[in-house]
Amino acid sequence: MFRRRAAPPLLLLALLIAGSACGPSTANRGPAPTPLPLARCDDSLGIICVVTFGVEPPSQMLVAIHVALGGFKELRTEIVYNGTRTDYTCRSSAEFPGNFYCTGPQIPLGSRIRVDVFTAGTKIILASGEFTVTALAMPTVPVGTLPPPGTAYPNQ
Repeated sequence: MFRRRAAPPLLLLALLIAGSACGPSTANRGPAPTPLPLARCDDSLGIICVVTFGVEPPSQMLVAIHVALGGFKELRTEIVYNGTRTDYTCRSSAEFPGNFYCTGPQIPLGSRIRVDVFTAGTKIILASGEFTVTALAMPTVPVGTLPPPGTAYPNQ
């Protein structure tokens, strides 16, 4: 009698396991998730935002990205400009683990671009946004490397 009661649940469990093994792979289970909106941190401090666009000497552009959620060790960024998609190499800061600095080809002021942010090694877009490059932050010189006052441009 015990065997008759246990058989239907075991059969159902076996069918569920077999059905899930024969089901579609995770790569084909529907549309990719909708990316988060990406905006400037000044306009909207979201989960992921662009802090600034800047110049990275000698002729590169820097995109500083802030991620409010922890757990991201690496990011990958692509910028679409004039129909061309370009990878920007991103690195994080040990002092500020939520900040990523992505560098790639310089884009002229006034250009309209789209910035797509991915986790490293995936093609799933975490965040995406469109921007007009209106200003580029210039790199700063560490205070310890500045020459003493009056020596850089001595009075004539």
